[in-house]
Amino acid sequence: ELLYQRGRPPRATYVFKHALIQDAAYASLLRSTRQQIHLRIAQLFEVGFPEILETQPEVVAYHYAEAGRAEQAISYWNRAGQRALQYSANLEAIGHLRQGVALLPVIPDTPTRTQQELELQMALGPALMATQGFAAPDVAQTYDRARDLCRRVGDTPQLFPVLHGLWRFYVN
Repeated sequence: ELLYQRGRPPRATYVFKHALIQDAAYASLLRSTRQQIHLRIAQLFEVGFPEILETQPEVVAYHYAEAGRAEQAISYWNRAGQRALQYSANLEAIGHLRQGVALLPVIPDTPTRTQQELELQMALGPALMATQGFAAPDVAQTYDRARDLCRRVGDTPQLFPVLHGLWRFYVN
């Protein structure tokens, strides 16, 4: 009686009787085993549950991050942030996007990584403006970083929205 089943298989979900039991079971696994399990879960979501990819990309992002697959996790954190922005869930969007930004140092510094970071920063800017105001220091830092990334990328259509965000910051 350590787990409770909710619903019927194959749609059943299982919940630990107590959070401490869950923590103890998780901590008893080797790190490599935990990573393999998280990877299998993320891949299972991608293959068998496309609705989860659409409605809860943050779940897939979490499992890829815990599996040590930063590139896939960043992509899903970006999706989760974009989805949250669509629903004006700005605080959630900021959390998801910052999770993606936090994983960036783990992957090699390539043009793809630069583009991924630019996308994250560009999504983060409007969410920060909505929650902290146009003149918040975080807004300036985000758009300054995005401008630097635009310079690294070269000729990019994303430069105009970045400069517009900086203009809004300085006007306020």
